[in-house]
Amino acid sequence: MRSVRNAYRHFAGYKRGNLAVALSGSYILLIIGVRLFVEISVRLPDNDGLAGVWLFVVTMPLSWLVTLVAPELAPTTFVWILTAAGLFQASMLYSAVRGKKITSKPES
Repeated sequence: MRSVRNAYRHFAGYKRGNLAVALSGSYILLIIGVRLFVEISVRLPDNDGLAGVWLFVVTMPLSWLVTLVAPELAPTTFVWILTAAGLFQASMLYSAVRGKKITSKPES
């Protein structure tokens, strides 16, 4: 319980900290959900092989860069790197949205 309170204090210490946590957390849940969908659908017998496109679309800005830098990766490695790129994008989203740190005014 103490760690939850400390995390809340940390998020509330920024101008838009709670909004940033909500947005980046939702994006992380979307990435994890799409990753699970891709993993499950790839293992089905009637798979057409296009389920991985959804993970590419969800992690779009960095997925292009990953494709340009390392186009010849094994499929499982490529999915792991796309997931990591999406999590990195979520952390950048949090940093961009949270705003400046709120400083407490000294009491006189």
